[in-house]
Amino acid sequence: MPSLLKAELRKYYIAKRDRISANERSEKTGRINARLLSLSAFISARTIGFYCAFGSEVETRAMMKATFERGKKIFLPTINPQDKSMTYSEHNGDLDNLVCNFYGILEPQGPPQTSQILDLIIVPGLAFDRRGRRLGYGAGYYDRFLKQVRAKTNGIAFSEQMHTSLPANRYDVPVNIVITDKSTFNAHT
Repeated sequence: MPSLLKAELRKYYIAKRDRISANERSEKTGRINARLLSLSAFISARTIGFYCAFGSEVETRAMMKATFERGKKIFLPTINPQDKSMTYSEHNGDLDNLVCNFYGILEPQGPPQTSQILDLIIVPGLAFDRRGRRLGYGAGYYDRFLKQVRAKTNGIAFSEQMHTSLPANRYDVPVNIVITDKSTFNAHT
């Protein structure tokens, strides 16, 4: 039954996020970016895993640019649809050097790095709650990957994507912090 509820929540939050106008998404992304850049976990991190925004997700290009300007290294995920695994490869800042994966999401072409190299991972989601639980697209790439890492994890989303209490199962991995355009939540899981 929880998977049916999750499927309904996915449809609901995709539609809700898609209804945010492009101008409003841009403004909200700017506020999320400012919150992220002032976060102590970000300031102390030397290596940060980002994601390339897909559809109406929180855009990460300006965040990555600001991260490069601070002398930090950026890594982006690469997925393998055959075994549903995910690794990270270093990103040199050239968006033209990325390729579209199986889902149409941009990813780097470089060699995969050990997951232990990352200090902080910026995690996308369709919805989050204050306890750091996250609703993804349902393939489990992030949950499987996050089980292997020691890095701090930071979900970013628009305030419209916050849910009171998301359903979770034993495979779901919560994030440590959730940043929206209105608030920062330290998850107490």
